Amino acid sequence: MKKIKLTLFIFIFLLNACSDKTDLQKIIYYQLPLPLLKEPLSTEYTQTGKTLWIKPVQLSDYLASSGLAYQTNGVRYVTAQHHLCASPLDQQLQQALLINLSHSLPDWFLSSQSINTDQWTLSVRVDAFQGRYDGSVIISGVWLIQHHDQMTKQPFYFELKQIDNGYDALVFTLAKGWKEAAKTMAAVIKNQSEK
Repeated sequence: MKKIKLTLFIFIFLLNACSDKTDLQKIIYYQLPLPLLKEPLSTEYTQTGKTLWIKPVQLSDYLASSGLAYQTNGVRYVTAQHHLCASPLDQQLQQALLINLSHSLPDWFLSSQSINTDQWTLSVRVDAFQGRYDGSVIISGVWLIQHHDQMTKQPFYFELKQIDNGYDALVFTLAKGWKEAAKTMAAVIKNQSEK
């Protein structure tokens, strides 16, 4: 009888060990959806056009990890272990910023690299880019536009309601908020360049 119980125990143990637990721990990767360009970004540059160098986006330390960030209460933040960024978040934000600004600044030459000495420079630091326990998405930070000795520094804060539950909805809402941030930046850049 002891042999049967031992055999049954080993069988159940092995069956349990071999069961498909990978679905519970499957790693899922997310990429911010990028807006489609109406036209490809021009590679031509004229000396009369304005250029904008979009420097690499700086992130708060907790956003620099590969997991999506979530605020669980007023003081606690976690990063997901199985819901990860498909590419580094700072690169995704810079790429999305480049595309979003190209829609709002169609006459400008935008680049993620320094082009010339007469260029405008955009620096962005993101302090918050996460979902929150109350169903909101928070995006905040500060950006600086600079051209020669002219500088404008401006904080930004966006709080959007997540329309649906889950990480997919979180990422879509974050992308929407980042697009709004880009529109705000573009309006100030346009205004500053016309002075």
